[in-house]
Amino acid sequence: MSQSVTEPSDSITFISTTHLSMMVRDLEEGDKCRQEISLVKENLALCETKTTQMDSLLNIATTKEALYKEDISNYESLVSFKDKRIQDLNTEVGKLKRSRKAISIGGSIFILAILFL
Repeated sequence: MSQSVTEPSDSITFISTTHLSMMVRDLEEGDKCRQEISLVKENLALCETKTTQMDSLLNIATTKEALYKEDISNYESLVSFKDKRIQDLNTEVGKLKRSRKAISIGGSIFILAILFL
């Protein structure tokens, strides 16, 4: 296989002004399209960064929500435990009141019995 080498020619080609102005317009439009593509790529990169940041914020919010739910569950358990303890103490207070009343009545009866004997 042989390759043919073309020599640059010094010939001048004439192009009509209509074609020349269309080529200039096409080149200008191509430059504008390249600029627009560059701006669109920059905008896409910014959108991707924003999306990543929003995902991070959502993950943080989800984690906080889970922690808040755990805190609420812990507080509910604590309140339940304290309610049970209050019930137990109220029961104990009732028993002590009955016992004190019984001792008071018993003591009164004992004192009356000693006085009448």
